[in-house]
Amino acid sequence: MSLKAYLLHVGVSDEWNRIHIGHDLLAALACARHAGLRDAPDSLASLAAELTPFYQRHPVWPKATQSLISSPLAEAYGTAGGLIWTAAEQIGCAGIAAGKEGT
Repeated sequence: MSLKAYLLHVGVSDEWNRIHIGHDLLAALACARHAGLRDAPDSLASLAAELTPFYQRHPVWPKATQSLISSPLAEAYGTAGGLIWTAAEQIGCAGIAAGKEGT
């Protein structure tokens, strides 16, 4: 969702996201990078590749996820958190992401 939020912020429509990205996390990452996202966690592409088949079917829940991906769950959460922070910083919402509204 952070990748799609980034794309919305830079002007990509929700309809375009639905048609061209859907639930493909690798496509979302590629489009976000093409649109200017930088400094995403290095492990994000491999995590997106592992999670995309499951995200497309929607059953990405913590207990189920651990048995489906090769990355340790804490590492996966760290990668996702790094993406959220990176996207928030780049769209000017770092204060909100850190829980400090108005900064």
